[in-house]
Amino acid sequence: MAFGYLPYKTPNPINLIGSNLSDYDGHAVYLSAEGQVSLATEKTNVPYGVIAVGCDSVTPGEYPSAPIAGSLEIIDSIGGVVQVIAGATGVAAGDFVQVGPASHFISSTPLQDEWIWGYALTTAQPGEQFLMRFQPQYVFYVAP
Repeated sequence: MAFGYLPYKTPNPINLIGSNLSDYDGHAVYLSAEGQVSLATEKTNVPYGVIAVGCDSVTPGEYPSAPIAGSLEIIDSIGGVVQVIAGATGVAAGDFVQVGPASHFISSTPLQDEWIWGYALTTAQPGEQFLMRFQPQYVFYVAP
């Protein structure tokens, strides 16, 4: 799902997952605890990365638990181009992109205390794949 060389920023391993991530390639994840990633579903979740290759845990059905060794790939390099899934609103090239309720990515007008996950580089209808530059930004203030 990633294109080109990516200098990963992960300083420590992800040793827990919050749910089965097997079918979530192209979806958003955030750090829900130290060393644990979960699907991001709120615009206030702090961006961690995008799942390139998902997996289940070594104890399926029990979460949080350890992912299957070496099977989880997350693109977390700032500025990296990732292939992601459009949510219910779809996206247009150049839009700010935020996470939606199903961990898909949506175009929306960011509000104060929300996160922008990046910028759409291509256009997509709901459920389609598109390219996004992973460039998280926190919205500190929105002018009235």
